[in-house]
Amino acid sequence: MSSLKNLKLNFPWSNESDIPPLLIPVLELCTFSLATLYVPFSLLDSWVLAQKQLKVLEIHHHSWDLRDRERQLSICEQLNTDSSYTPTLFLIANFGLLLDRIIAFPAFQTHGQWSAKDIADSIAWVNPLGISHFKLVIRTLSDESFVRNVLKSTAEHFTNLRSIEFLIYDPRIHTSPSSFSSLLQKFPLLDSIYFDYYGGLDKLTPAPYQQNRLGLAGIWATDCPMLRKIDFPDRVSAERDTGDMDWVVVSGANNG
Repeated sequence: MSSLKNLKLNFPWSNESDIPPLLIPVLELCTFSLATLYVPFSLLDSWVLAQKQLKVLEIHHHSWDLRDRERQLSICEQLNTDSSYTPTLFLIANFGLLLDRIIAFPAFQTHGQWSAKDIADSIAWVNPLGISHFKLVIRTLSDESFVRNVLKSTAEHFTNLRSIEFLIYDPRIHTSPSSFSSLLQKFPLLDSIYFDYYGGLDKLTPAPYQQNRLGLAGIWATDCPMLRKIDFPDRVSAERDTGDMDWVVVSGANNG
């Protein structure tokens, strides 16, 4: 089995406590030379790091949310930044019987430019047009060049997105709202945007957007007419009134 290039592990366990205790030790003893690996999140461990020829790592997860966020993101960062190899890393989540949600990790791309094409190519069996929700882990929205490249690449390969969530490490926002708006224009069906933090930041961390939610919403929606909701990390959202279509602030929003 040492010449095995492609491996798909698909088990019904959603909780780590359900994994047979000997499974991961056995996998660590295997001398695969994998190029592609399809694995549930619960089986991510050091044995994956031994796959030095890995080009694509597709993780399946039973939830759209990263419930143990810091630990799970730490695993993904380690897998994506290990200098021994640079796999295309992404997580695909299911909603019922549909596989329509992807979590991508541009923040951890350290070798070359991140591209959504690699993800689209890897899930051709799903049909990228069926993907409607995208979560992007990005360190900061203030790096305009990086954000532009990420969104342009995403729009080129996932044209039917209805919602985008930005999981960010730095509370600073995109410094040019009109430029950000022109990028959102590339997603004609986009109706909601979510922002949340990772890296231990409290949801109430002071941030520039808090003073100008409605102003940002109005500018961002200029080129994105379907946009109806923008949810910020402190669970306060800007939403379009269904009557006069004006933007209003709503407290107690629930992140998607």
